[in-house]
Amino acid sequence: MFSSTVHLPSFIYLYHGAGTESLNLEEIAGYLESWFKQVKIELREDFFSFYFSHLPPEKKETTVDTLARKLAAIKVRQVNRNKSFAQPLEGEVEYERRKLLYGKVKSFGILYDGLELLALLSPLVPEEELSLDHCHIKGEFRP
Repeated sequence: MFSSTVHLPSFIYLYHGAGTESLNLEEIAGYLESWFKQVKIELREDFFSFYFSHLPPEKKETTVDTLARKLAAIKVRQVNRNKSFAQPLEGEVEYERRKLLYGKVKSFGILYDGLELLALLSPLVPEEELSLDHCHIKGEFRP
């Protein structure tokens, strides 16, 4: 038998992102607070900046390179084919690297495999925020 109770998280984290001018996260946070009074809503900088700010400086460059290569690899190249991944070109990796480091690089028409992206981002969430009491919402249309 299923329970009819819904578990609400204790914390909701809204991440700003590059090119989110049309998303007013402060307004969204206010709306969520009006509905979920017992939930703490926290606005954060963009997801990757938040993650990198908690890394030791000596690990940042290699982590950026690894993430850039993985992001370039999970781009959907043909929407009508399942798992259309290919070895990324160095230019694609460099583009992802710039997006990770500077965040202001505009993305046009880039689509990532959602499950692969989830698998890539999940380990970047702080360990103490991995329970159902924490909800992370990335406020942008690109990783």
